[in-house]
Amino acid sequence: MDRIRKSSSDKILFGVCGGLADYFAVDPVLLRIAFVVVTLIWGAGLLVYLALAIIMPTEADAALPSSERVRRNLDDLSDEMRERAEHFRRSLDEDDHRRRNTFAGILVLAGLVFLAGQWGWYPHVALQAL
Repeated sequence: MDRIRKSSSDKILFGVCGGLADYFAVDPVLLRIAFVVVTLIWGAGLLVYLALAIIMPTEADAALPSSERVRRNLDDLSDEMRERAEHFRRSLDEDDHRRRNTFAGILVLAGLVFLAGQWGWYPHVALQAL
């Protein structure tokens, strides 16, 4: 029987669900949903996922001793998390202008609704919108 390995082709984060799906011949989306549900209900899904990400070998590292494999997996995890955090930071910088404009528009709209209420127009505006 083949060994469980992290998938390098079907991965969203670390390839755990893709590797488990290959091993058990199920759709990886079902496993991803199961991890999310277990995380939301009991909180253990994330811990199990991270433990599997550290313990499970990649396809290239399957022949290495387990201590070396765990060390490499930890290095890969930290590199991946660092890259994702940097990507998230860059996306926040790029979207910052759009967010500020959206927030300003919401404030202007809220101010207009408040102003309409102060001038006595609010009941008419609310009834017309309904």
